[in-house]
Amino acid sequence: MTHVAKMTHRLDIVVLLILIFPMVVHAQTNNGQDTQIMLKRWSFTATATLYDGGLSEEIIKSMRASGFDDPTTRWLFGSGTIKHPQSYPALTSSITLCYRYSNRLAIRLFTGTAGAGSIHGYNGDVGKYIFLKESHSTTALIPSLIAGEVARIGIGPALHKLEVQREDASGGPGFRKTRIGFVLEAGLTFPARTRWFFDIAFHYRYAGSAEVGPFTTNGWGGGSASIPRTRINFNKTVVSAGIGIRF
Repeated sequence: MTHVAKMTHRLDIVVLLILIFPMVVHAQTNNGQDTQIMLKRWSFTATATLYDGGLSEEIIKSMRASGFDDPTTRWLFGSGTIKHPQSYPALTSSITLCYRYSNRLAIRLFTGTAGAGSIHGYNGDVGKYIFLKESHSTTALIPSLIAGEVARIGIGPALHKLEVQREDASGGPGFRKTRIGFVLEAGLTFPARTRWFFDIAFHYRYAGSAEVGPFTTNGWGGGSASIPRTRINFNKTVVSAGIGIRF
């Protein structure tokens, strides 16, 4: 997926949320009369990721430095060449269960993904590909302070599941690790007291860094090529938006 296609995909999500939101607000009215409800203790939110920094630039740079940056001929869906390394981000999302302890304090149980997708490299000297699949999933418990009924800020412990796995035919060992870190969150939830609401959130998900690889592939003629051990920063800055319900 090209950078333009990726931005277009995210724009489609934003447009969809904008189209849905007026219908959500309309559902809160009855013959033009506001039917705002009293403060509800529980809420559930589902969001789509608008920005998460994409796939690891460290892997892409390491592929280039190791010769996995040769182009190939496009043979399906048109002509031309495919440049490498080529990244294919996947749609990421999150869900949150929130308990409103008081007017000023909430506890949020969050789980979501970021930095998911595949990175493809091709080395023409050995005539082989390396396909790497990356994902970063997080579960966190976040106490949040509420300001002005719609704004919040919080920080809490998190469990991060980090993966970089081989997808190509050569296979081989990948990287899988679980780490304890934290999530810093800021967000807006509005309207403040309707049953349905719109939510936008900013996360900084701290998971540290780790070395992955090496990743080696053997050529048809007996040669081989490798991507060396590469240190990856697994910290993610994530912006997401979605719809929620209070109950």
